[in-house]
Amino acid sequence: MKKRSIFTTGLLAAAVLVLLGGALAWGAPGRWRSGEPSFRAELFRAVNPLDFTEEQWAKADGILEKLREQKWTAARVLFGLRGEARMLFSGAEPFDGKKAGEALAAARPGLLEVAEGALRAAADLYGMLDEKQRAKVENVLALLEKRAEQRIADFPGKHPHFRRDFLDLTEEQREKAEKLFKDSAPGMQERMGKLLAVLKEGRAALRDGTMDDGMIGKTAEKAVDILSEGALAMAGTYGEFRGMLTHEQLEKADRMWSRHGRRPRK
Repeated sequence: MKKRSIFTTGLLAAAVLVLLGGALAWGAPGRWRSGEPSFRAELFRAVNPLDFTEEQWAKADGILEKLREQKWTAARVLFGLRGEARMLFSGAEPFDGKKAGEALAAARPGLLEVAEGALRAAADLYGMLDEKQRAKVENVLALLEKRAEQRIADFPGKHPHFRRDFLDLTEEQREKAEKLFKDSAPGMQERMGKLLAVLKEGRAALRDGTMDDGMIGKTAEKAVDILSEGALAMAGTYGEFRGMLTHEQLEKADRMWSRHGRRPRK
């Protein structure tokens, strides 16, 4: 079983938003990583699967450069949210859903800014493509959607597997934890399906040329609302799981958490 939290759930769900709603925006070729060419971007540029012209390369680099600061804004927002989650999951007190909701509400403006920026960049990039290039992009997006649908259908929460050595769980703890996460899986699956539906609407708007500021705002709000609802539900589930653990197991879980707690750096 992979440990889930407000931070990880939000981050993974945001990745879905980026890949399907703004695939071009964050996955397109460019030279925007720390201001230096990255090998992956340069390799993409050399292969040039979309047959970009030099003018298109220049436009793409300019659009992606605008996203660079938003990338770090997102990291800072999520890192701060992670700090709030640590306090909520200290184990000293029962999980407080109200405080968790307040933490997510405080992070909402930053999450909306990031989502809107990704969708706006996707619209700008899509708008500069010719019909042949758009056909290639549509094939990629269709494949990503199909992959997402399969992942939702096979959502791992439906089949949790707790090994005996995971946090040294007892047989009783393992059985309770498996039931907890299995029972929470249908709700998470439903939210993932709703998110995918929103992103499909965004893709249709890109294709139809209707991804204007109004549509961008509406799509971003729907996506962030679903992500927040899912993150809060998963946080509650994880908080209940922590309530099953002994003091020693909680300390081990916190050490595992801290390994991924480095502050984002440029």
